[in-house]
Amino acid sequence: MKFLKGRRDEFEKLRDESPWEDKADIIQRQMAEVFGAKNLSFLMGSGCSSLRNGDDELGISTMKFLAEEFQSLLATEPADDGGEAFVSPAQKAELNNKLGIDLSADDVKGNIEQMMEVLINAHQFCKASKKGELSSVLTLIDQIIAGIKEFVLFKCTTGPFSNGDESVVTHYQRFYQSLATRSRGLAPPWVFTTNYDLFNERAMDRSGIPYSNGFSGTVERKFNPATYRFALAEQLDITSRRWAAVDGFVHFCKLHGSVNWTEEEKGIFPIRESHTPLDPSLIARESGLTQCSSQTKCVLIGFCER
Repeated sequence: MKFLKGRRDEFEKLRDESPWEDKADIIQRQMAEVFGAKNLSFLMGSGCSSLRNGDDELGISTMKFLAEEFQSLLATEPADDGGEAFVSPAQKAELNNKLGIDLSADDVKGNIEQMMEVLINAHQFCKASKKGELSSVLTLIDQIIAGIKEFVLFKCTTGPFSNGDESVVTHYQRFYQSLATRSRGLAPPWVFTTNYDLFNERAMDRSGIPYSNGFSGTVERKFNPATYRFALAEQLDITSRRWAAVDGFVHFCKLHGSVNWTEEEKGIFPIRESHTPLDPSLIARESGLTQCSSQTKCVLIGFCER
């Protein structure tokens, strides 16, 4: 485990046998200092939604473990008992034979999003090609892309957390409740995440924390990035019309899509947010990371070297 501040690992000063309590103390002191920054941003990776109790995963596995599980499914024929079938070995073999794309190659087997990039690029190439043998592979690529998205959707919505276990969302709640204690007058923090799950939204809703996630509307919530420029204010005095920004407000951005987003055929930003997961059409779709300025403290959580 590393705790990097710039390029310096704050744990280097500790002995190798130092207990977890010593590391936790360093993290708490450093985070207390960061929380007082005027401009504050967080970038959450898949490690934030993973919580292991022994060999049991209570949340959602990180990309490495998801990729390993997906590779095991690629090597297994679909069961006849109605079990989940996402991408079959036959589809994998056909893709390799027709396009030379091996879904178990070293450069893609450890990262599902990288695998998706390869498939999407292959789809665009075959779609633009005038050769019949290439354009005929489009259906196969579509089926494999859909199967991978269905796998990710299944893993992000199924597990102990979907059957009453509150362990993961409780950790998220503690984080957002800490954000709500920041001093008045500080700019609202930004929380970016590459995760598709709904732990952040549930934690903020349960903690009563107001937030903007880029969508506007109530029944039909559609993406509108202009909402990130809005402010939430409360009226202090009716007679003098005095207003003040609401404490604890958070700007929340999902960079790679979400399990409860769906794509529409019209509109400037044809993305709609649903109250329940509809389909995986907007999973693994990157919108690009927003870079932090030199005046902004940016904290990365839940990322590893792999």
